[in-house]
Amino acid sequence: MIKKTFVKEKKILVGEDDKNYANIFRLKLEKEGYVIFIAGNGKEVLEIAKRESPELILLDIIMPIQNGFDTLKILKSDPDLLHIPVIMVSNLGQDEDVKKAQKLGASDYLIKANISIQEMVEKIRGYII
Repeated sequence: MIKKTFVKEKKILVGEDDKNYANIFRLKLEKEGYVIFIAGNGKEVLEIAKRESPELILLDIIMPIQNGFDTLKILKSDPDLLHIPVIMVSNLGQDEDVKKAQKLGASDYLIKANISIQEMVEKIRGYII
């Protein structure tokens, strides 16, 4: 008899309104074996997070409808979602943005222009066991 072992799919939610970045993240992370959900605004991030319970959220700051800071604040105030690590991924690199994200509960803060997609994958692996 062949015994099958069930491996839980690791889900990542990407909150990114820039379609180019969203596609790059999706292609690379799917290639790494993750199940990817893309949300184009903060409101969609919250809806998908509640429905899918991802292991990690990558969250841009500047998005339509609801920005990443407001979305992070709501995520971290929801008892069902606050355990999910959130990595802010933005081109905003000012100290005050980084400090604000940390204060709101972000696990990490990555500046898109300063990190390769492979370095990002390594960071993600550190949060998803």
